[in-house]
Amino acid sequence: MSQRRSGWVTMLALAVLFLVAACGVADPLATDVEPHAAGLLETTETPVGDPPTVTATLEGGPKPDRPDPFQDPRMVGQQSLDFAKRSIQGLVRDDGYNDFTGIAFDNENHVVALYWKGPLPTPVSALVERLRAEVAIDVVDSPYSRQELVQEIKRIAALDLVDVGVTIRYTASLRDFSGVKVAVASADQIPRAREAIKSSMKLEFSVSSGEFIPLVWTPEDDEE
Repeated sequence: MSQRRSGWVTMLALAVLFLVAACGVADPLATDVEPHAAGLLETTETPVGDPPTVTATLEGGPKPDRPDPFQDPRMVGQQSLDFAKRSIQGLVRDDGYNDFTGIAFDNENHVVALYWKGPLPTPVSALVERLRAEVAIDVVDSPYSRQELVQEIKRIAALDLVDVGVTIRYTASLRDFSGVKVAVASADQIPRAREAIKSSMKLEFSVSSGEFIPLVWTPEDDEE
């Protein structure tokens, strides 16, 4: 009886082994990582070198140099004009000179025009002489100071249709600071504007479309 039971156990064990071989049993240490193509993971480390230079990574060799805009003679010239202007404006602002009128650029001739009512104060004159080592500066005697121009520009801009019978679009300083430009709504209003708008300063009239612009403008505002 014991031999028969042992035989059945042996047969049962063989049957289990057969089923395991046919179906397969998962290895508890297996992972989802795909095996290396060669069957083994490579362990040899590739040495890390210096990062490639720009020249080495450019296809076809280095690119030709592009011109530097800050080395362009026109740009360099403009920088000197701008530096002179800001230097003068800074001195005027700090010392509060009331006879200053304005600054305009002559880009074609590379000249800064300084408009001033009356003689230059000594500190301004000294600054102009220092700046002339880098850029040409013309000092122009102006009939009006900036304060006087701005005051008159604002006065005319405040006139309304009831006062003068024309629609004023904007008022501004003339480019040479010699007076005021007045823009009205249409060409047929200019004769009426000449008759109705009076000033101790020279007035020039023009036409501008659009809404009213309460603008107080001087030529140096273009350079800001």
